[in-house]
Amino acid sequence: MLDKRRVQLLSILTAAASPVTKEELSSRVGISQRSVLYDISLANDWLESRGCDLIQTIYGEGYCLPAAAKEKLRDSGVLKGVNEDYYFSKEERTAILLAELLLSAAPVSMKILTGNLEVSRGTVFSDLQEVKELLTGEEMSLVYRNQKGYVVDGDEVHKRDLLALFLYKIKFKYKLQRQVDRFPSLGRMIFLLQREDAQGTFRKQVAIAESSLGLLLTEENLQLLVIQLIVMSERIRLGDYAVIDKEEISILKETSYHSAAMKMANAVAAFVEDYVPEEEVSFLARQLQEYKVSHYHPAHYSKKELKDLKYVVHRMVTDFQLKACVVFDRRDELERNLLAHIKPTYYRLKYNVPYTDSIVQDIKTNYPDIYNFTRQVVEHLEQHLRREVPDEEAAYIALHFGGWLSKEEKKIGTQYSAIVVCANGIGTSTMIRKQIEDLIDGLHVTKTMPVRGFLSQKIDADIIFTADPAVTHDEIPVIQVPAILSNNDKSRILAEFSGLFSEQSVDRDVELLMETIGDHAKIFDVEGLKEALANLVKTSFVDRKKGERPLLQDLLTAETVQFVERTTDWKEAIRYASEPLLLNGAIQPEYVDAMISNVEELGPYIVLTPGMALPHARPESGVNRVGMSLLHLKEAVAFSELEKHQAHLIIVLAAVDNETHLTALAQLSDLLSDNEKLSAMIASESPEDILKIIS
Repeated sequence: MLDKRRVQLLSILTAAASPVTKEELSSRVGISQRSVLYDISLANDWLESRGCDLIQTIYGEGYCLPAAAKEKLRDSGVLKGVNEDYYFSKEERTAILLAELLLSAAPVSMKILTGNLEVSRGTVFSDLQEVKELLTGEEMSLVYRNQKGYVVDGDEVHKRDLLALFLYKIKFKYKLQRQVDRFPSLGRMIFLLQREDAQGTFRKQVAIAESSLGLLLTEENLQLLVIQLIVMSERIRLGDYAVIDKEEISILKETSYHSAAMKMANAVAAFVEDYVPEEEVSFLARQLQEYKVSHYHPAHYSKKELKDLKYVVHRMVTDFQLKACVVFDRRDELERNLLAHIKPTYYRLKYNVPYTDSIVQDIKTNYPDIYNFTRQVVEHLEQHLRREVPDEEAAYIALHFGGWLSKEEKKIGTQYSAIVVCANGIGTSTMIRKQIEDLIDGLHVTKTMPVRGFLSQKIDADIIFTADPAVTHDEIPVIQVPAILSNNDKSRILAEFSGLFSEQSVDRDVELLMETIGDHAKIFDVEGLKEALANLVKTSFVDRKKGERPLLQDLLTAETVQFVERTTDWKEAIRYASEPLLLNGAIQPEYVDAMISNVEELGPYIVLTPGMALPHARPESGVNRVGMSLLHLKEAVAFSELEKHQAHLIIVLAAVDNETHLTALAQLSDLLSDNEKLSAMIASESPEDILKIIS
């Protein structure tokens, strides 16, 4: 026999168009994951006794029912009435309560909530505490009014932002359309969301805006915008209008978002047969501003915003170069792309919209140096907005810097062309590009593009990398990649790539080697040499192109740390500090001259903090390998007449590219940002004291 819980589980699998994970079944049925496994086993026993195909396990995806089993279950009537017996999970109850309270024009009583949810008063009260916390985080409050029930107090704009998000979850994540019919306000809204005329009209308007503004919309983004338009229609019908400051309206009118929003508002006006006020148009323009764009365009901003953000981005790039000791060769292009990339961050922070799709922990774990340098330079955005930039947003910006660090054009060695297809925008695409180019020798990503662009363009590449599992191609192989690659991901990608291309690559490389050897030597055993070369090439076909980044203690050692009393001037200090790197062959003499020329041309920018200077120049100025040396001066040397430009510590950095030195430099930056440790280094009496602090 099947109990209600297992009928509910079968109902979910019958309705699902794709495999359902164990975690989702656990959440939706309201049981533990172990209980899910037990229930599936019993449900399979029941299906087998009825001659039905069993629930299948799709590795890495979840559980699904074969089509024939679904048809038999629907015809049998065993799922009939499952709506009435559906038990909401706690997560689903919270979403339903929140949506109903935000939509309702009158107080909602505890009696209605317990009756419709079919749970106890204590359970509803506990769920309402969750709702209260959510609302507090969004600058709203849950209050019990006039002994009649609960209402949400707060700004209409904040209500709509939160409402759209939870309506999306109810409709698309939890798929609860039929189960919420008994909730008056929420039931009506779900009915509106299912109307084909509303969906068709508003999806068309979103597509027009997407094209005209160059937005990078995922399917989720598109659905959220459609929901926003339908919510707007319903709120206008009820007389609940958005309130936008007049000064902000005048600023929004200067942007291309306002004209796109006006077309959307006209569609809403026709749908509700009512006038849409200017505040509502501006509210829509604000929503559009929060989405990523494929490119920078001046019309996306008001004149003042454009001027201010250009300055912020310029300062961020300048600081990143100084702090990370890197040079972006195509800086203008970087700043244009970063301006487009940072736009949604700017508007999310301006309008207090949280960024929920975050990979901040992955960025911190896999690219701590890039994240830390980004965290430092976002202070310019913080100063402009007069608020702190959350870690999630800093990680989002770090994606862009990280992707750009190795974006210089390849001139030789390219054997395979690739494209990266990603639904999440510029930053994620460039980060994926960087990682796979670093991972696979001879691979060059010729283009990154959004999913929608991929579907409409002719593709010319040897291979496609994508973070979207829906991306396929009839002729070109596709490899799935996450935004941040773990070691397991890298091993899998290397194996897949090797399986696709290793044989043809090995054959080509062996032929080239045989030709070269034949030009300079007589080959006695042609076939034997070919076999030996093939085995040699296979072992090194795919591997990391770059070695591990050295740590600070690998570079600053007893051989590269010096102590002297004083130098005659800053030029002599740089020359003296460079001697260990000249002796060990890390740099050539012209590199020392280049460092001195930089200070003469640009001023004392190398004094990163009072007491410490970091002379460096470009890799092509005479760097043989990555290196670092430290000169400790008992008597500080002056790089200008200002006291803040005096230094006791001269640390010479020799970088071979934009990346190899970053870990050591990030460690040095952390060390010197600690005033106690910096003071201890300046007060040190010997190289051993310095090395002890470093270690």
